[in-house]
Amino acid sequence: MQRIDDFLGWLSAHLDFRRDLLLVISPTPGGDTVTGVNYLTPVLAVGNGVPPGLLTSSTTKRPGIIMNTDLAPTILRFFGLPVNMYLTGQPLQVVTAYNQLQALQTMQNQLALTYNARPVLQKGYIFYQFILLLVALYCIFWRRSRTGRMLEPFLLSVMAVPLVYLLLPLLPQPNVIVVGLELLLLTVIITAAAIVLQRLHRLDPFILLCFTNAGLILADALLGSPLQKTAILGYDPIVGARFYGIGNEYMGILIGSILIGSAALLTRMPHRRQILLAIIGSFYLVSIYILSAPSLGINVWWCHRYDRRFFNHFFAAPGRTFYLAYGSSGCRRSCRGVGEFYVL
Repeated sequence: MQRIDDFLGWLSAHLDFRRDLLLVISPTPGGDTVTGVNYLTPVLAVGNGVPPGLLTSSTTKRPGIIMNTDLAPTILRFFGLPVNMYLTGQPLQVVTAYNQLQALQTMQNQLALTYNARPVLQKGYIFYQFILLLVALYCIFWRRSRTGRMLEPFLLSVMAVPLVYLLLPLLPQPNVIVVGLELLLLTVIITAAAIVLQRLHRLDPFILLCFTNAGLILADALLGSPLQKTAILGYDPIVGARFYGIGNEYMGILIGSILIGSAALLTRMPHRRQILLAIIGSFYLVSIYILSAPSLGINVWWCHRYDRRFFNHFFAAPGRTFYLAYGSSGCRRSCRGVGEFYVL
């Protein structure tokens, strides 16, 4: 480090930063971090056209994070050369920020924590669902309706977990153990609240959790996805899968929540079908816009799949009948004109 510092000091003394540009990059992590989670490497830019702040680019749209593919377009633009259309990166930009080093360190710690917590919590969540599925199948095939009714809070908790994942970034997260405890506590609280609302106000907890999940995901997208950027089910800049918008995981939850929730709502309230169709149709259109807008969801492929299911739902033949099975007791409710078959 001392040799690097001496070299940068010597180099800076021979540069005119009014016209020169110095880029200090580390293409790959050091040997002691390859097996860890510190895959993000430092980049330093100083000189002409680079004010103090955090580096970003149109590729990531996140202050403090760039892609290595952004370096070539940056160099070409500095020399006044045209940027080849086949280059996937974008020229670097600078976002004004105070306490840049502290902001970068905080972001790095949060990303590393999410990266470490994701496999542990996700494996536990999948195992939990697998056990519940086995018990639910036992109740259905061996007609254990009493045991099935006891499973209902646990089945509702499965729907509450994606919502909790999205809320966790709002809480302090010092380590993975605390994140796991917060996950359990919030899941119990939200599940219990849904059950209490059902008993006090006759609100179907299934429908309530569906639209709460969908509403929070859409609201987060409207605000620039601050929660998804560090959520367990969000996207991970460390692996470079996605940097902004609505990720595939929450896209699947959003589409499933809206379609299944609206189908269950129409099933529950057939006497208000016309009003509900107008409200649900408007909600569909708003969600489609948010999903596909370049500055919001930015997930056109999933939006195309959602469009097809929306039309299947909304313009289904009025006399078409199918069965919606939900809950642990395997009860079935006939529903006309909704257009698809769902089993939870």
